[in-house]
Amino acid sequence: MALLAGLVRQNHQVTLVSRLKPGALAPAGVSFISHAIPARFSLNCIKLIRKLAANFDIVHCFSARALTNTIIALHYFNPALKNKAPKIIAYRGTVGHLARFDPSAMFSFLHPRVAAISCVSNAVKKYLTQQGVASSKLHTIYKGHEPAWYQRKEAGEFDLRTSLGMHDTTCPLICFVGNMRAVKGADLLIEAFSQLNHARAHLVLVGAVRDSAVRNAIERSARAFNIHLLGPRADAPEIVRGCTVSVMPSRSREGLPKAVIEAMLLRKPVIISDAGGMPEMLTDGESGLIFQAGNREQLTENLRAVVDDAALQSKLGDAAFERAKKQFSVMQMIAKTQEMYAQVCTA
Repeated sequence: MALLAGLVRQNHQVTLVSRLKPGALAPAGVSFISHAIPARFSLNCIKLIRKLAANFDIVHCFSARALTNTIIALHYFNPALKNKAPKIIAYRGTVGHLARFDPSAMFSFLHPRVAAISCVSNAVKKYLTQQGVASSKLHTIYKGHEPAWYQRKEAGEFDLRTSLGMHDTTCPLICFVGNMRAVKGADLLIEAFSQLNHARAHLVLVGAVRDSAVRNAIERSARAFNIHLLGPRADAPEIVRGCTVSVMPSRSREGLPKAVIEAMLLRKPVIISDAGGMPEMLTDGESGLIFQAGNREQLTENLRAVVDDAALQSKLGDAAFERAKKQFSVMQMIAKTQEMYAQVCTA
């Protein structure tokens, strides 16, 4: 939403096709067409894109479904457009799940008519290069966030410890936010937390559990009583605000996780693995702590280093905030998107 509204402020004409409600986009000047994209091949979606095509220079696809339908709509069985079709731009937010000899990939990110791909990190850009995409098509554009989004908007103070029924108001809280698939490494964090063997520390897990190893690790843990599964939460940033340290222990495939950016802008010390694009987000020992993906012992040592050290928490949290404010600004996201648009339109 911030990107689209920002493009309108820069005098671009923007129309959003989405099943989502327009929200604040209409007052910002973004036109809106309500339309769901139910599958990679949707005849109704293809017809809509063909109908709209003559009005636009660029179709910017933010999902794989949108991308495949757009490619088919503009470049197959459509003699009316010939060489006058809008330029197609894709968005790629993860490492993995592409192969240059996979037919489905040839109808998405590897299709020759994709003019450019917005990569959420340099790691994603490198991965696509390895799959055979020309580097000239690839643009690293970090997600933009505003610090103001994470300021308290209500007068009342949300107290996480009280909401969890804790009597110790100063106990360290270690937090993870994300859907708990195997690749996210939540089970590794549970094992590292158990190795920490800290009598007062608690582990707070926010998100859907989609990996049986998570519950198995909790059952095996001697600290199971201090582990809290909160499930999916709309107030995840408020939960992170109430925690001592935020951890993203992913094993692989990370592009640039939103949960880490949010924690940084909440001035929380962050511990991350070196999976995917995450090492681009901070400097080890200065604005956060980084451990080798899958290395439980390193993760435990990082937890041990920060969990009771208030000075280190403050140092890492403040540095993370300053880093995120500069590196992940909305203005840089808009500017780099405009640069990408200019390149494809003049090619």
